[in-house]
Amino acid sequence: MLIDDRFDLRDFGVKGKAIHTPGHTPSSISVILDSGGVIIGGGSSIGCTHQLPMFARDFPRAKESLRWVASFEPTKIYSAHGGFLEPEMVGKMLK
Repeated sequence: MLIDDRFDLRDFGVKGKAIHTPGHTPSSISVILDSGGVIIGGGSSIGCTHQLPMFARDFPRAKESLRWVASFEPTKIYSAHGGFLEPEMVGKMLK
């Protein structure tokens, strides 16, 4: 399955959508839940370090993807690589 922009997950029993968030890798995705939570995939060692990904194939795209995630105004961002972030922390990281 390919996700170019966003993909509604309701047909799979998930109240939310998957979005393409490249940067860490070209095929990274994140899940935006209707509840306000966001699960970010491989581009997210930020959960541990509160910094942008320690490894990214394309740092400018990783930063752009994180900005897009923030545009959904999440209540909490859960990282695939440890912990979670409050949305305010993301804003600070992107400066």
